[in-house]
Amino acid sequence: MPAQKVIAVAIPRPLEGLFTYKISEALSQKVRIGSWVKVPFGARVLHAFVVELPTDLSEISLSFDPRKLKEVCEVCEDDWQFPEDIWKLCHWARDYYLAPLGEILGMAAPSYSFDLRKRKEKVFSLASPSVELSSEQKKAFEFLETQRNRKKSSVVLLHGVTGSGKTEIYIKLAQRAMDEKKGVLILVPEIALTPQLYERFQRALGVPVALWHSCVAMGQKKQNNVFLREGRIQVVVGARSGVFAPIRHLGLVVVDEEHDPTYKQEERFRYHARDLAIVRASYTNALVVLGSATPSLETRERVRQGRYQSVSLKERVGAKLPTMELVDLRDSFTKKTGAFQVPLAPPTVQAIKQTLACGQQVMIYLNRRGFAAFLRCQDCQHVCACFQCSVTLAVHKREGQLKCHACGFSTVLPDCCPQCQRRNLRAYGMGTERLQEGLERLIPEANILRLDRDQLTSATRLHHILDLFQKGE
Repeated sequence: MPAQKVIAVAIPRPLEGLFTYKISEALSQKVRIGSWVKVPFGARVLHAFVVELPTDLSEISLSFDPRKLKEVCEVCEDDWQFPEDIWKLCHWARDYYLAPLGEILGMAAPSYSFDLRKRKEKVFSLASPSVELSSEQKKAFEFLETQRNRKKSSVVLLHGVTGSGKTEIYIKLAQRAMDEKKGVLILVPEIALTPQLYERFQRALGVPVALWHSCVAMGQKKQNNVFLREGRIQVVVGARSGVFAPIRHLGLVVVDEEHDPTYKQEERFRYHARDLAIVRASYTNALVVLGSATPSLETRERVRQGRYQSVSLKERVGAKLPTMELVDLRDSFTKKTGAFQVPLAPPTVQAIKQTLACGQQVMIYLNRRGFAAFLRCQDCQHVCACFQCSVTLAVHKREGQLKCHACGFSTVLPDCCPQCQRRNLRAYGMGTERLQEGLERLIPEANILRLDRDQLTSATRLHHILDLFQKGE
């Protein structure tokens, strides 16, 4: 009678260590490191990841009765397996971030990625004519192309002022990489930035490009996963999670706006996508281009130390740098109410009206979503805070809720103070929702769109908002 086999697997949960299961002799012959198995876990059956090959039960020591071990239900029988570079990356992340391996692997390979059924392929038109590079762009491109041709992983900071044409250089580099059958990864910090860059690359390259972020429809995610694994798509444009996209023969990585703090994942397994991209590129000898007009301090220091190379773009392409004016907000602040009379200072409102009168568009940036930062009682000075993490709850007026932007907790917007029960609550601070409401009151003739996380309920909604703005509607 053959010896009982056991296998150690990583469960996609925030739990340390590996979990041991019994496995039949027949199934043990089909197991591959880096593939998946299905196992019972509590009351559920989960996909788990094979980290070690099966071994005889007699060769391991258990602190409990081995008869209590549960058994593997199913083994992956198709070609699904972690690409070698992503497998190494996940193990590196485990050691560097001290995170559970199963949780990292689960983020790198969500359950939809196991579906490898064949899907229909779209037909794409030929690439549009490429834009002629300026002399400064050509010098930067030639330097980057020289680094790429070294066939050794290197990191280069492309330090270019806003509007200097960094994207055109990215496209040229992507074309060269694709000519050599290499994969290309383009990372951007925000989901809202992906559609425009995605369309530019798709038009310029004339090939299918995968869009990779959390708002992509499930069917599209499955198709992207299959096409990337088969090599039918070579280019990915995505947000943070794009660093785990199963791109074959990765040869070029671009991290646009590398200084942006939103490259840091703050939920579940916490990581920095820029840093993981650099590590992943080292496994495939890919060139990493860090693009920024205001490089991060750590990138500047690594350039100074000689660990990274650097090339600069100091001139705008076809335009001059805009003039900037600082507006003193104290002129809009009243001592009587301790609040702003209008959402924006009078000179700013006047500039907006003049711009609209000329038939032009206006973009206003505010780094706080919701209606207001917090709610305070004017009688007892109580401030509504999250009971889970002690952060003040942001006011979301249209939804009628108070929300914690740290942990996601939400509750109904109260009519009276939870502490003294008086109806004297006031919202403080300015959020995008309040700004939109104020602008609609000040400039009723303007069509105003709000683009923030509360509005991005789907990829379709994002495309709709951007399309309206692009058409000038």
